[in-house]
Amino acid sequence: MQNERFAGAMFTLKDTTDGMITYVSDDTAATCSVAMLESIGLAGKWQQAGSLKLSIQNSGPAGAAVSLRFLVPPDQTIQGSASALQTWGIELTS
Repeated sequence: MQNERFAGAMFTLKDTTDGMITYVSDDTAATCSVAMLESIGLAGKWQQAGSLKLSIQNSGPAGAAVSLRFLVPPDQTIQGSASALQTWGIELTS
């Protein structure tokens, strides 16, 4: 299973049916980081780096505390967008 590291927390790829790539976490570091981003108005808003879009959310699919949701253009992959992910401090770990 593919994981991501963001803000000192591990996120796990979650199967979804909405066409987005979604990573989730219940990690305390993740929930604290997203709460901080929410306090400055960045959580829940779409951000963009290159053609990749990201929404860091203080809620996730059922059973997940927080999520990272990606919109990836059809001609790209999340793995191929590693440099764009690094602009957000996100690292693919496997």
